Amino acid sequence: MGWSRLLVACLGCAVLLSGAARSIMVLGLLAVASTALALQALGAVGRARRAEAERDGLADEARRWRSVVEAGDQAVAIATPGGTVKRWTAAAERLFGWRRDEILGRSLLAVVAPERRAEVSARLARGVGRQGASFECVGLRRDGARVDVAVTIVPLPGTREQGGGVAVLWRDVGARKSLEAACRRLERDYDELVEHADDGVFLADPEGRLVRVNQAGARLLGVSPEQLVGRSLAAFMADEEAQRLANARAALVPGVPHVGHVPLRRADGGWLVAELRMVLLGDGRVQSFVRDLGARETVHAELARAHAAERGLRVQLQSLSQATSAITDAVARIPESDLDAVLMVIVLQAQTLTNARYAALGLGTDPARPFERWVYAGVTAEQAERIGRAPRPVGLLGAVALQGRAVRLRDVGQSRERVGFPPGHPPMHSFLGVPILYEGRSRGNLYLADKQGGGEFTAEDQQALELLAARAGTALETARLYHEKAQATTWLRGAIDGLPEAVILAEVGGQVSLNAAARELATAEVAGTPARLELYDSRGAPLADEEHPLFRALHGEVATIGLECCGQNRRGQRVPLLASASPLRDERGRPLGAVCVLRDISSFKEIERLREQWTAVVAHELRQPVQMIHVCARTIERAGASERDPLTAKSATRILAAAARLERMIKDLLDAARIEARQLALRCETIDLGAVLAEVVARLGQTTDRSLRLEVDPLLPPVRGDAGRIEQIVENLLTNALKYGDPGAPIAIEVRPHGREVLVSTTNQGQRLPPAEIDCLFKRFYRSRAVAAVEGLGLGLYIAHGLIEAHGGRIWVESGDASTSFRFTLPAAPPQDGDDEGGGRSDAPPRDRQGSGGREQSHDRSGRPGRV
Repeated sequence: MGWSRLLVACLGCAVLLSGAARSIMVLGLLAVASTALALQALGAVGRARRAEAERDGLADEARRWRSVVEAGDQAVAIATPGGTVKRWTAAAERLFGWRRDEILGRSLLAVVAPERRAEVSARLARGVGRQGASFECVGLRRDGARVDVAVTIVPLPGTREQGGGVAVLWRDVGARKSLEAACRRLERDYDELVEHADDGVFLADPEGRLVRVNQAGARLLGVSPEQLVGRSLAAFMADEEAQRLANARAALVPGVPHVGHVPLRRADGGWLVAELRMVLLGDGRVQSFVRDLGARETVHAELARAHAAERGLRVQLQSLSQATSAITDAVARIPESDLDAVLMVIVLQAQTLTNARYAALGLGTDPARPFERWVYAGVTAEQAERIGRAPRPVGLLGAVALQGRAVRLRDVGQSRERVGFPPGHPPMHSFLGVPILYEGRSRGNLYLADKQGGGEFTAEDQQALELLAARAGTALETARLYHEKAQATTWLRGAIDGLPEAVILAEVGGQVSLNAAARELATAEVAGTPARLELYDSRGAPLADEEHPLFRALHGEVATIGLECCGQNRRGQRVPLLASASPLRDERGRPLGAVCVLRDISSFKEIERLREQWTAVVAHELRQPVQMIHVCARTIERAGASERDPLTAKSATRILAAAARLERMIKDLLDAARIEARQLALRCETIDLGAVLAEVVARLGQTTDRSLRLEVDPLLPPVRGDAGRIEQIVENLLTNALKYGDPGAPIAIEVRPHGREVLVSTTNQGQRLPPAEIDCLFKRFYRSRAVAAVEGLGLGLYIAHGLIEAHGGRIWVESGDASTSFRFTLPAAPPQDGDDEGGGRSDAPPRDRQGSGGREQSHDRSGRPGRV
């Protein structure tokens, strides 16, 4: 503006000058003006640059502060005056769980507990002033959890275009509040501890006036705590002691206590010597702990007496331990000693433990009879001879034995229960009697008299004797049981040893015991131990471990009843035996061992041989009359048919059926006799077992309404055997299933390879066979009591068993809850050149069931095969 006015003035002057001068002047003025304008422009540019630099510096500073705020641990938010969130730091995200993109645009009240929102809203509405506002509040996290926070609201300046706002700072004070609460609890606990302490506790201000006294301190001085507050502890001391206390108080430094003994005057005028311990606290107050030394001396005396009692008790317990060990050793020597030796050890230990002159132990509770056993110590042999017989449990002795209670007396002469001593009995004064109990029952009684050194038996003597009696009760019970067990064992061993049957007892640990009859069957003894008792099957082969009855009972816990086998006596002779074995268990069912009984059935075998011989003779002699009856019946049947006589034809049919049954029975008897005599002849050849079974199933299917289902494996190899005998085996098994199975239920026959054998199974539905009968099914003439009403001789399974064994196979039965299966094996025929030697199943797919391979058929009464 200065330069403009100067230019106007110069132009006004130029008007007054001449033309040439006027032109020169105008040109000069224009030059000056252009220079001024250039200088003014340069100044504006400089100011603009300085302003821009200041703005950049402020922006950098703002960014640095923003980084500091973002990296800080204090939660910070920027909001409008109305409380809408505009900025949100990472610390705020961690504190409240709200992410920045979730909270921006929301109200600050979203992070305030509902009950505090009105307060925070009011503070924002009325403004916080230039200094801001700080207060504590309850925050609300995004997950609903509450958090104690300290809140600071700071106003932020605004621009003309953009109004101001507020900065809100939050700080989590939950840890601080927890610490404050813990400190308050500790203070309360400390106050409670001080209030109930045994020592007096006095708290004084820096001037020495008491501000707090616990109950123990008030009792120590004989006044109430209220009366002590405001007074000085020196008021209860002599002047010299008070001055010494003041000097010690002035010399106190924090952390170094002062300890000394001071006399204190009680309110009743009495004096006491106390131990004083002063501690200077951080706020200048002094805390003093006062303990009555007189009470401590009393405690020390009591402690000394307790130590003396402890030493005495330790000595007594040591003596009791030695007595118990002596009794235990005596019980352990029972096989070499007797019960009286154990009783004497108990008596001597009781006498030593209580330092008694006389001691005795009696067994028995019948007051009408003397004690069963009476063992004594301290009485000489001459005195015992003068006394005579043992006493009875009457009087003081009976009070202990019959009532089961301890009796301790200073003088037996003053007891009303005393019945007096017999002539020749030494005089006795002090008395102690204790019952010996085991599981609440009396096992004996200990009697002591005349404690040496005079005086009476003490309560400690009674307690020690009762402890000894408790241990003696176990010892006496053990001795009694051992004595009874030894007697029972001796009797049982004699009874078992006298049995004519061989008895073998085997324990789980391997110990084996044999009676006299069993030792006759043992071949030799090694170091006094019987060798293994070998058993043989009906063919003379030794029984394997898994077939031995004792092994099965011991390891498989399986009972065996009536197994026929053979043994060999020491003379090398074979002895037929009937073996039975059973596992032994304790009352909890745990295995203890096994017992095996072997009965010599030589006489029964001889009778059976004679019976078989007679049966064979009778059966052979009956064959010709039966054949004659059969021929005559056929003749009568044909004659009746030609004459059209129904009664004659019917009678002939019945005669033929009866003759056929009689012929089958005779045939079975002859087969059984041949099997027993081992004279059974087989015509073995290679046969197709599937075809043989199909023929048998078809033939039996015509005689029954039951369904017979045959399943043959397509890879079944041929077998080596007698085709007729194999048919007889299968007929016997199927006839047995038809007789005893559930009527109407199908019967399944399955044939498949089984290693180098062929396995045949017949399964019928029916009730479970008892385990005790399974071992007897293959015996001659055996028939179950449950099916006694069904006709038969009981030879079918026996013959099947003999025929299968003659072929080199095995037969067994498996009975379940709803079905029973008879299974037997036959050896497969030796493979030809090019055949597979596996004899089992191959991995090749099975051939069609209707081809030459496997067959699965069912047969009804008509005999027509049908698909299953």
